[in-house]
Amino acid sequence: MTANDNNRLIGVREVMKRTSLSLTFIKRLRKADDFPRAVPLGDRRIGFVESEIGDWIAGRMAARAAA
Repeated sequence: MTANDNNRLIGVREVMKRTSLSLTFIKRLRKADDFPRAVPLGDRRIGFVESEIGDWIAGRMAARAAA
């Protein structure tokens, strides 16, 4: 794994697949600042840093274990 692998961008469809969340719910979480920030890629395209999505998922799992 190289340093760039940690900064790989993934699209919203991949984020939806990895988190099992709908686009609407991801938008709601983003609006509440409870989701990793998107990286603007163009006028109508965004990406997410893959490692930040992984960290967010791990945080959710840790919260479940702590409850």
